[in-house]
Amino acid sequence: MLRAARQARRALPEAARTRACLLASMTPDGAFPDRGGRSDLYYTAFGVQALAALEADLPEEPLRRYLARFGDGGDLDLVHAACLARCWVMLGPPGPPPDVRSGLAAHLRAHQASDGGYGMPGLGVASAGLYAAFLAVGAWEDLGTDVPQAPALARAIRRATAGPSGDGAAAAFWPTPVLAAGVVVLCELGETAPASLAAAMLARRGTDGGFAVGPGLAAADLLSTATALHALAAAGAALDALRADGRRFVLSLRDDGGGFRGSHGDTQADAEFTFYGLLALGCLAET
Repeated sequence: MLRAARQARRALPEAARTRACLLASMTPDGAFPDRGGRSDLYYTAFGVQALAALEADLPEEPLRRYLARFGDGGDLDLVHAACLARCWVMLGPPGPPPDVRSGLAAHLRAHQASDGGYGMPGLGVASAGLYAAFLAVGAWEDLGTDVPQAPALARAIRRATAGPSGDGAAAAFWPTPVLAAGVVVLCELGETAPASLAAAMLARRGTDGGFAVGPGLAAADLLSTATALHALAAAGAALDALRADGRRFVLSLRDDGGGFRGSHGDTQADAEFTFYGLLALGCLAET
């Protein structure tokens, strides 16, 4: 994702304005704020990636102190544990301190089921398993560790995308970011993603160039658009026909300050959607 987002500079007018917007939004403790203005680990993970994509220097010492508050991540859920791993890695070598590295590894193993798949407590549905696998695979990579039981995980993802009937029809009704997560995980594991998943995502592209979160929905959003484009690119799909309209849609969600909003109904830019704006533009950049 970060490699793709780095390409956004070729398609982003006045990239310095977005960089300045991100830096100005940071909290005094070196983090990025949530929508209520409070320092938040989730938003910080997106903010530091966006800064890195724009080749901006990170405030390393404040950020290290902020991350140290979370210890080895043992009290975090899977989402925030993955964010902690990503933030430490974005600070550069040597990455997470040894106790954090071992704590996060134990945390990830605790979320892996006997069939190799991943889950999150309270979210036992297959679509949640795809999101959990996406988080876990990214975190293992951030920790510099091979994904445990990778062949079994790939089989679990394939079973999940096939659905109860085995024909993949159920996947067509999952949210676009979930479909994208399944595709990306399979590609990261060296597998070929089922063509039905790419087709299901492409069917959600609207006339404005954006992607909707579900089938039959008219309103596109930036999260669905960015994740769909990233997954299609990972799967080797040709994006040439999507570029012009896609760029117009993404740039229409950029506010005057340089940040990105989540949709046309959203009035507030934040670090998460700014990163997704960069990711989408990077995927749409000319090769």
